[in-house]
Amino acid sequence: AVREAAQSVALYRDELLPLAQSTLDVARTEYGSGRGDFLNVLTAEQHRLDTELGLARMQSQYFRELAELDRASGGGLLESRSALAPVPPIP
Repeated sequence: AVREAAQSVALYRDELLPLAQSTLDVARTEYGSGRGDFLNVLTAEQHRLDTELGLARMQSQYFRELAELDRASGGGLLESRSALAPVPPIP
């Protein structure tokens, strides 16, 4: 479960969030040049915010799963980690 949560975090962080930001950048550029609709900018911004929320939820899930693994293993896994440490790369 920890590995799956870490993979989800990596997917959001490395692929989905940059894609949502890119879509927003394109929508802003099109609107700025007069070719795009402002509604497209708002929709892209909402999508980016939803993606950021999804990332935060996946990070929360990762830390919950890690804490459960720590508890089930008798402790010691989290002693060397800060609660605010970034999610490690997928093994």
